[in-house]
Amino acid sequence: MVLPADPSMIEPVDDHASLDAGGRRYDVHVTPGHAAGHVSLFDGNTLISGDHLLPRISPNPFLELAEGELPDRRPSLLEYLASLDRFTALDPASILPGHGEPFTDINTWTERVRAHHAQRARTILDAVRARPAASAYQLTERIFPNLDGFTIVLGISEIVGHLDLLHHDGLVEHNGHTPQRWTARH
Repeated sequence: MVLPADPSMIEPVDDHASLDAGGRRYDVHVTPGHAAGHVSLFDGNTLISGDHLLPRISPNPFLELAEGELPDRRPSLLEYLASLDRFTALDPASILPGHGEPFTDINTWTERVRAHHAQRARTILDAVRARPAASAYQLTERIFPNLDGFTIVLGISEIVGHLDLLHHDGLVEHNGHTPQRWTARH
């Protein structure tokens, strides 16, 4: 469980604001998806992507509450995928991630990440078809049977993110109750 930071230690920044750091001027890009308050910084050449763009993996679309209370939550994976076009438009010469080595080819990287999420969504849709009215937890057990501890939460986040994507595309629906139970649309 992550506790909220002391508000006196936080200075909010807006999307497209300018920020001076390390002798450089950066444009702030609010990049939700992995986390609601995540920002990336761009100086016209180099993109400091933090955990938003990682060289070898796609960040987990972590489950977080929306501004309201349960059952409202952010559609993390939808937010994440929507943000990718923003970075291809910037066409950074170099990308500095929060984990791993710097990388350069944003277009190839974006295509690979989109293909990964499309394949994962198809896998989850097949699991929903095989087990109608399954909960996200039951689907997590089916897709990721060997998780334990905190990785179960990460697995559920992954499944729910892709269920949101499938729901957005009109391929699945849920019963509207808690826990949500998912069925493929015909």
